[in-house]
Amino acid sequence: MPASQPPASPLPLVPSLSYGLALAVAYVISPLILPPIFFGLALVHVGATASEVTRAVGLGVVFFALVPLGYVVWMVRTGRARSLDIRDRSRRTTPFLVGVASYAVALGIVAALGGTGSALLVAVIACHIVNTLVLTTITSRWKISIHSAAIAGFVVMLAFVRQIEWPASTGFLTPTLVLACALLIPLVMWARVHARVHSWAQVMAGMAFGLVVPYAELYLVYTLGWLGV
Repeated sequence: MPASQPPASPLPLVPSLSYGLALAVAYVISPLILPPIFFGLALVHVGATASEVTRAVGLGVVFFALVPLGYVVWMVRTGRARSLDIRDRSRRTTPFLVGVASYAVALGIVAALGGTGSALLVAVIACHIVNTLVLTTITSRWKISIHSAAIAGFVVMLAFVRQIEWPASTGFLTPTLVLACALLIPLVMWARVHARVHSWAQVMAGMAFGLVVPYAELYLVYTLGWLGV
């Protein structure tokens, strides 16, 4: 049997300005919206056409944001969850698996359509599927921070794409841009702790996972020659 967790801190009756800011950060810099942003930035960098970038971002919005969010909204409206954060980790498994199924559909579409950077997108989506399953398993025992893992993974994947020599690269992902994105990592970690969703140990673990695992996966794919560069 998993060890019991201490109850979450009660929410303030009158939210403070900093508490409201923490919630805003969590909703704006969300694991749901980071994938389509990554798809757009990465494809611009590797030299994809405007239509290819738009298509990839659209697929990301639908299958990585709207479908998972729609399921969570349904959970809240039917009383299966108290908030979009799903603070009770025991109720996170099903929405994670819905996300995995949605990502798998996106992977199939991207693989079928092809185009500039499609091998990269397939690899990234496959990483999302694997990592979501791993994080789901961890969450069943301990409430690791998905937000922290997502923003850290977003940054290291941008750094990975930038360091590879793509044949038609536009150089869009500059060191300054990647560094600016990296500054969001501590902001998200602070927000999750200040909103009383996670402890510092949980956000640190999420950050460590996001910084190490996605980069290692993409580097392996690259060394195997599956990115086509």
